[in-house]
Amino acid sequence: MAPPKKPQTPFAERLIQARGDMSRSDAAESLGIPNNTLGSYERGEAEPAISKILAIADLYQVSLQWLLRGEGEARPKAETAAPLAEAAAVLDTKRLRSAILSVQRLAQEEPEVLLGGPGAFAEMVVETYQFLVNTSDAEKRRMVMEEKAKTDRQAG
Repeated sequence: MAPPKKPQTPFAERLIQARGDMSRSDAAESLGIPNNTLGSYERGEAEPAISKILAIADLYQVSLQWLLRGEGEARPKAETAAPLAEAAAVLDTKRLRSAILSVQRLAQEEPEVLLGGPGAFAEMVVETYQFLVNTSDAEKRRMVMEEKAKTDRQAG
């Protein structure tokens, strides 16, 4: 039997670390994916979709920031977990959905934005969500009108 392959990316290493003592087959079953698919994620041969990354972070009880970027603590301490839970409770799901769909549309129109992998996609979703939350509707309308005028000038 050949020795197991080593992870090829830091993300893959964190996946293995986050799984801990849970068997790969149990984790794959909980995530609703084949065992070999999880194995390909853990070797860095494939990258999970953002929906799977969210499910993985939830299953393994690790922070997305740590899982995607290797920043912060994998499992926040109890005193920091409570504010995180409160923050999640006030998450604007309508704006989050809009941010995800916007980034998906962008990726369909300009596939090169996905070259950074799931971490880059997730970062774009976070930035888009923050923009949607922190920018007034009037400011967004003004920006859309400016972009439309610019496009009209280029077309005419």
